[in-house]
Amino acid sequence: MMKRLFLFLIVVTMIVYPSVLFANGEKEKADTVTTLKLWTQPNPNSERFWKPVIDEFNSTHDKIQVDWKTIPTGGSSEEIILTAIATGTQPDICTNIFSGFLAQLVENDVVVPLDQEFGDFWDLAKSSKMENLIKKGWGINGKYYELPMYVNTMQDWYNKDLLAKAGLAVPPRTYSEFLDAASKISDPGNVFAAEINYKTSWWSRWFDLENSYYAASGGKPYIDVETGRLNFDDKYGKAYLNFIAELFAKKYAEPVDIKDGVLKGTVFMKHPQGPWSVKGANERFPNKPYVVANPLVPDFVPASQQVYVFADTKGMVMFKSAKNKEAAWEFMKWYYSDIKHIISWLEETGQAPAREDLMTNPLFTEYWKNNPEVAQYAKMIPYSIPPASIPNTVEVHNLINSELWEPIIFGKKTVDQALSDLIPKVQALWK
Repeated sequence: MMKRLFLFLIVVTMIVYPSVLFANGEKEKADTVTTLKLWTQPNPNSERFWKPVIDEFNSTHDKIQVDWKTIPTGGSSEEIILTAIATGTQPDICTNIFSGFLAQLVENDVVVPLDQEFGDFWDLAKSSKMENLIKKGWGINGKYYELPMYVNTMQDWYNKDLLAKAGLAVPPRTYSEFLDAASKISDPGNVFAAEINYKTSWWSRWFDLENSYYAASGGKPYIDVETGRLNFDDKYGKAYLNFIAELFAKKYAEPVDIKDGVLKGTVFMKHPQGPWSVKGANERFPNKPYVVANPLVPDFVPASQQVYVFADTKGMVMFKSAKNKEAAWEFMKWYYSDIKHIISWLEETGQAPAREDLMTNPLFTEYWKNNPEVAQYAKMIPYSIPPASIPNTVEVHNLINSELWEPIIFGKKTVDQALSDLIPKVQALWK
């Protein structure tokens, strides 16, 4: 009886002990793997780009794995990220961060100053052809919290047939040249001279009002970030705002949604349009019935003055809540160190990567040759200005919309009245 019990215990031990060893081994292996949470911008082109990139990283890194998701849907990306921070569910790394939102994150001390934390930050910036670009406007209070991803300059689109109908070989340069063309081609209700974004999403004025202010003023800041004083009441701002008011007053533009107006020939000018629209437009309208051009400027601006434009600039940050910052930095370095990732981003999204060698590196030459419309945007990167680095960007823009843009669009106030109401209210935010 004792002998049979002894043999039974031996057999059980032989079966169970290896299983315990295997389980412990798997646990130890799991314990050595760092899983990083990455959030990226939520749009189809971006998702199509990121999936193979993450698969590549995960298949070549045993000790670090990336759990990738797009920024959850809901309100704006900024609202979603702030909610995640408040509930402790933020990712380790996040893309789609613009400079004003970054300033807010820095003010709340939730992002890592990369140049302070990692000694090879500037080595990476230099090897990735971003060093000078980063130093020209991506820092906050002398520290650098973000690696740039892309720079989307803003342009206007014109319909080719309507240009010809207006007797123009190239798009107009000034407001009066445009208004003259508008008088020749406008047919209220059927053909609009301009499609203007009448909506009041807080970010919308980046692309029209502030973009056109930069174009007119030669790149002058539209706001004093120290005092909150808006400059839209100078000759550049007033010229543009009066131009917009005239477009709506004469029915050259109306507060309606027009899908593919420039592409279908029912709109002369789409103001403004980003490079992210080029890929889809060329797929749906392969005959390319449009021309890309710089924003219009006031008549008093000489043709010799350099036109500056707004740039929708977004980058990648690391949150201080990341449990393994070295692993997060390893992923960021891996992504930026391989130019194949950068080229793939350009090909999939049509958005210009944040690099200084876009127009000189032969690796990009074929893309520019096949995509001249995107090249037109990229050529403006040296003359582009990112969003103002102010932590109260949303509040400022909500006031611009309610006190200035909407009253002018709908003819409720004159430009001077709207500016008088707006400027002190924005400045009061700084107090």
